[in-house]
Amino acid sequence: MITQLTVRNFRCLQDVTTTLSPFTVLIGSNDSGKSSLLDAIYTLGRTAREPLPESLVTEGSHGPTPFEELVWQRNVARSMVWRVQGDSRGKRFAYELAVRAGPYVRFEKLPLHPVHLVASAATPRETRLRASLRSQPELAPLVAGFTSVGKYRFDPRALRRVAPIAADPQISSSGDNFAAALDALLTGPDRATLRAFELGLREAIPTLAGVSMRAVPLSNGFGKAVEFILAGTRPPVTVPASSASEGALLFAAFLMLTYGATPDILLIEEPENGLHPSRLEAVIALLRSVSEGEVGVRPRQVIFTTHSPWVLGHVKPEEVRIFRRDAEKGTEIIPLSSVPDLDRLRTLPPPDLWYFLTESGNIGTMDDLRPAPR
Repeated sequence: MITQLTVRNFRCLQDVTTTLSPFTVLIGSNDSGKSSLLDAIYTLGRTAREPLPESLVTEGSHGPTPFEELVWQRNVARSMVWRVQGDSRGKRFAYELAVRAGPYVRFEKLPLHPVHLVASAATPRETRLRASLRSQPELAPLVAGFTSVGKYRFDPRALRRVAPIAADPQISSSGDNFAAALDALLTGPDRATLRAFELGLREAIPTLAGVSMRAVPLSNGFGKAVEFILAGTRPPVTVPASSASEGALLFAAFLMLTYGATPDILLIEEPENGLHPSRLEAVIALLRSVSEGEVGVRPRQVIFTTHSPWVLGHVKPEEVRIFRRDAEKGTEIIPLSSVPDLDRLRTLPPPDLWYFLTESGNIGTMDDLRPAPR
């Protein structure tokens, strides 16, 4: 788990430092830097798994110069810098990485005893951490707290797709292999996890009794399609994913994220999309339980962005980070717990509180409040 993060010269993050909790919510207006922070964490994890040039290529990237697309104001004279602190498998870690144009590693440090980063095995186009992980597999669990990272933005259209059968699949960023991941859970030996998955689905959506899979012929073999079992039907009646509600699909995908073999850090973009407010509350409760280790295979750090004012009614102030962006200075990150007059502010309707925190001028006191536009 990452407890403190510093990022410099990455997209709109010119120089930010923030603490992170096991469950952290990022709020702010559009283009304030929330997604950039998620991408910074995800990119850092990729530098430990992929060659440096490939690790900087992001979705939607164009051309052969990913460094130039990521660095602050496309200024290739600058270096992108990461500093992380935290704990992994009961051990503390601190890691620093600086990447310059090329891209090349300019600086790297991991003061983790008794394991040290190798020096000679790495090239400037590869982090020493990646080279060390090849020769010292015992290092992997010690750094999983910042290298084991997944990023998710579930798309209901992708969740409906037929997926080829795969061995031990992890649910993908969009959920386009949801059927394959769910099939692996249903046919696997861990029946307790399957029961927990279906119980969670029934509790959140009482009209559903569970899930089943249907084999679908594909051009290169067979795939699987998800079907939902309706509650109270004898014999069981199923609804194909293609006809199921977006809310049912999305909640099932979050359950899959919970009970599947997913990374140590879960970065989630706007989990409220496609969900009724009451179901959003259930998703937030589920993700918090994941971060606390109450559900799922192990505790995992959860960090998500949101544009929903209603989220503020279901989270603690110490879990929230407010993002604001200045054209010259870049993004600023403010802990909600440090906002003046917070107890009085929290008595406001969620839309007014949201507007005050994310859209108004400088965060001041209750006396500075202007109502949100109607």
